[in-house]
Amino acid sequence: SERPPEVQLPLCRFAALHGRQNFFTVINIYLGGVHLSKKFISWNVNGIRACMNKGFMDVFNELNADIFCLQETKLQEGQIDLELPGYHQYWNYAKKKDIPEGDVYLKQPISVSYGLGIEELDTEGRLITLEFDDIYFITEYVPNAQDGLKRIDHRMKWEDAFRAYVSELQKK
Repeated sequence: SERPPEVQLPLCRFAALHGRQNFFTVINIYLGGVHLSKKFISWNVNGIRACMNKGFMDVFNELNADIFCLQETKLQEGQIDLELPGYHQYWNYAKKKDIPEGDVYLKQPISVSYGLGIEELDTEGRLITLEFDDIYFITEYVPNAQDGLKRIDHRMKWEDAFRAYVSELQKK
C-alpha cells in the first residue's frame, strides 16, 4: 500500500469538523521518512455526557490511542469525573457555558500549554499544545464565523494569532 505523504514541519494542526457527531480520525504521521509510533485520535463528541451513555468508554478503550483529543465536550469544570487509567487529562474549559471547547488525554506528556496567550481569544478553551521530543501537537477547535459572518472579525483575529503562535513554535 502507498505510504501517506510526509509532514514537512514538526507541527500538525487538527480541527474538529463542524456538524458531524461521533466522528473520529486516526492520524499517522511521517517525519523525515520515519513513521511516528504514536496513535492520535481527534473526535468531536458533541457533548461528552450524552456520549458516555452511547458506548464512549468502550470505543475509547478499544482505540487505545497515545493522544486522544475531544472537541465539543460541552462541560464546565466539575461536571464529570472520567476515570481513564494510564492517561493524563488536560481540560481547557470555556469561560461561558455552551461554548465548544477541546480536551486532551494522553499517555506521556512532556509539557502542556493552553490557549494562544491572548486573553481575548483564550476564553473559549479552543487550543491545547503538547510538546514532545520531536514535534508539537496542537488540538484546535477553530472559532466559527457564524451565520451572516457575525464573528468574522473574531475568526480572523484567531487565524492571525494562530499563525503567529505556530511561527514561534517552529523557531524553537
